[in-house]
Amino acid sequence: MIRTAIEFACIIAAAVALALAAASDMGSRTIPNGCVAVVAVARAVSVACGESPAEKLPIALAGFATVFALLLLGSMTSRRLTGSAGIGGGDLKLLSTLGLWAGPAGGLAIVGLSCLLALAGRLLVRRAREAASFAALGRGAPLPLAPSILAASLLTCVAGLW
Repeated sequence: MIRTAIEFACIIAAAVALALAAASDMGSRTIPNGCVAVVAVARAVSVACGESPAEKLPIALAGFATVFALLLLGSMTSRRLTGSAGIGGGDLKLLSTLGLWAGPAGGLAIVGLSCLLALAGRLLVRRAREAASFAALGRGAPLPLAPSILAASLLTCVAGLW
């Protein structure tokens, strides 16, 4: 009973941190390191206090490493080809940390779905550029990825990909 309550509290803490990261990214194009830390610490606590931590820890670490390696490789390739990293450091840290929760396959699903949702959002912004609330996102402006990361995390979790 206590174990379930702790795991539930960890999920709520991670969800709130993701929501705050999304709000911050929309407002200032930054993801606070504190939000990333809360997601990571919440997972560490849920693994430590949950059932069979010895089985869950390697999967969590593999999820982090897989997502981090993929995004770092993509960022390095983008920087070499275009001169731009193509992804912000906060996005990279947040997505990698979500790999702790989702494991390798779920982490990659979050990355892919986040990108698709961000691109779909960008198309909607282009269509609604006349609206004052979207004026700040002109052509070539960086995409705030954290809202898409939040949505992708929720969708992959509900779909059972974690």
